[in-house]
Amino acid sequence: MNHEELKAFMTLSALSATCGIVIILFSGSIGTVIADSWLAAQGSADTFIYEFKMKSNTTNFLVIGSIFLGVGLASVFFTYYQVLRMKG
Repeated sequence: MNHEELKAFMTLSALSATCGIVIILFSGSIGTVIADSWLAAQGSADTFIYEFKMKSNTTNFLVIGSIFLGVGLASVFFTYYQVLRMKG
């Protein structure tokens, strides 16, 4: 990989990490919105089921955001190491 490809990969990795942080921060809101739309489609449901849907959706987005953040940060560190290795 040349220097320009590494810079592009580092930018993509940083964008992935940033998306992961945003998904983690808004996972509660996203999970609640999805559970609300599910409840509206059902018409009515037990409170326990609604709470379960809300928590499971929130957890799903926390996991997805964590994966994006972890892969993005690992890629940034690896790419930064490669850039430093190429320089000298």
